[in-house]
Amino acid sequence: YVVLGLTCHSHGQGADGAAEGADVRSVVFQGDVLPLITRVGCNSVQCHGAFSGQGGMALSLFAGSPVDDYETIVKAERAKRVNPWDPGKSLLLLKATAAIEHGGGQKIAPDSQEYQTLLTWIQQGARFDDPALPSLKSVTLGPDEVTLTKGAEQSISVTAVYADDSQRDVTSLAIVRTSDPGVATLDATGKLTAVDFGMCTIVGQYAGHCGVQRIVVPQPLDEPFPDYEPVNKVDELVLANLKRLGFPPAAECTDEVFLRRAFLDLTGTLPSPEEARAFLSDGAEDKRAQLIETLFEREEFVEFWALKWGDLLRIKAEDPVNLWPKGAETYYQWVYESVAQNKPYDQFARELLTATGSDFRHGPSNFFRAVSSREPRTYGEAAALVFMGARLSCARCHGHPEESWGMEDDVQMGAIFAQVKLKLTDEWKEQIVYRDPNQVLQHPRTGRPVQPRPLG
Repeated sequence: YVVLGLTCHSHGQGADGAAEGADVRSVVFQGDVLPLITRVGCNSVQCHGAFSGQGGMALSLFAGSPVDDYETIVKAERAKRVNPWDPGKSLLLLKATAAIEHGGGQKIAPDSQEYQTLLTWIQQGARFDDPALPSLKSVTLGPDEVTLTKGAEQSISVTAVYADDSQRDVTSLAIVRTSDPGVATLDATGKLTAVDFGMCTIVGQYAGHCGVQRIVVPQPLDEPFPDYEPVNKVDELVLANLKRLGFPPAAECTDEVFLRRAFLDLTGTLPSPEEARAFLSDGAEDKRAQLIETLFEREEFVEFWALKWGDLLRIKAEDPVNLWPKGAETYYQWVYESVAQNKPYDQFARELLTATGSDFRHGPSNFFRAVSSREPRTYGEAAALVFMGARLSCARCHGHPEESWGMEDDVQMGAIFAQVKLKLTDEWKEQIVYRDPNQVLQHPRTGRPVQPRPLG
């Protein structure tokens, strides 16, 4: 009877009078309803997104688990929230419009497009997805970069691009934010205002995908941009950016300032009085370049940068990562020697991420020991954090509040390391990191093998 009721409203006249055979776009949970309830805040921490959930309806935070959210809204508690026979009387709609008492107040108006979307979804059968619809490929916000004058306004539109290259305006369903409100602000309607000189990024999130657009508000210059000769590739990139922003480069620093900065940046120490006097009295035109090369060769440079990498790689004996002192010593020594040898960073990363062997004898194998729990998802999260700057661990429990990472990204990244295993030896506290080609990571919800996939 439930199936018959849902089918009736999908293809015939709905309970609220939808015309028979009307050409209505498919409205589905994953692409329409979940983004909508996320935008209006239903799954926020203050409402139903906490782990307990208000009023017994517990949704995943930030739409991190669409399948579970669908089960909660459509099927949980005897399917009381969705009424396929009389969609307009669905508890979901009555609560959202505050037609009946709702602790969160009115979330949508009865005459709004949001209301019509939810109503149509229930009329069509409250489907999770429609196999006939093409899969979502990406989200865009128009040109990669837009230049505005201070005080200018423009509307931000979010477009979904599908596998068949069709497009759809999803601005009303997307969450849009600015990386720097000091440069550009957004109001509730999606209108952007350039409030000051500078650069920021506008991010639009929809259905687990992100689109970005760079906003540039250049400062007008009274004089032509200074003709500054770049010394290297970094200079070229920085100067091009400053020119785009209308920010003249700062004047060249004095020898005293350069000396202090070079020593602190490369060695973490200050020059001795003798070194300072020698540098300041040196009349060579290339003395700054010579100083840099000299600092690269110093023991302090190796120690300083081995210490920096030691922080990132969690080289610490005992608690909280349980690297035994002998393993920590071996790990640090490998990092130290890598810096001293000027090992290329791609080789450095590859040796860490593919390491096998004894944690007491082969330093990089400790990458898999120096994590909170030794299992594939934790390995994936550690690799993402150290080498990609992405914090995935929150996606174990909920969606990321400011990125598009969710549980699927977390488990697929973890699946890359599914074959990494550890075993004990006869030596006290020694472990061997090895690869077991028969191992796979099983999805925590479905129990099925997860296909490895890097972020993005």
